[in-house]
Amino acid sequence: MALIATFAHELSHYRTAAFAEPPPGGWEVWEPATDPAAVFLGFGLFLVNAHFNFSQYQSGGTIGWQTQRQGYVSEPELLHMHAIFATLLALPMTETLLHLKPAFRGMYKRVCNDVNSAAGELDKLRLIEGIARKGSS
Repeated sequence: MALIATFAHELSHYRTAAFAEPPPGGWEVWEPATDPAAVFLGFGLFLVNAHFNFSQYQSGGTIGWQTQRQGYVSEPELLHMHAIFATLLALPMTETLLHLKPAFRGMYKRVCNDVNSAAGELDKLRLIEGIARKGSS
């Protein structure tokens, strides 16, 4: 999961490097802006599921914990971005919930409600070339 999230982030660098327009906030925030790009390339679930990992280990007489953080934006922000992406493509919420870590499922349902309440803003995004509702040409 973490490897795919890393590859998606790096692919986003490649895909956005030639943009004539800077990311919101300017080129100095290009690094964190690659995470939203990775979500909109379809890798949102990988990014959110790999964002934070905790593990416990025991080896011989040693016991410990290990944590790992990955990415630049928070889990709620990643979930919001994925909810926008999924809504624009008319992907059912159940598909995301099947693959999302259980700890994020309740939050994802809440952010989906938030995204769905912004129908007017979503309609503006749908006007952007290349984003079409499922089933339309």
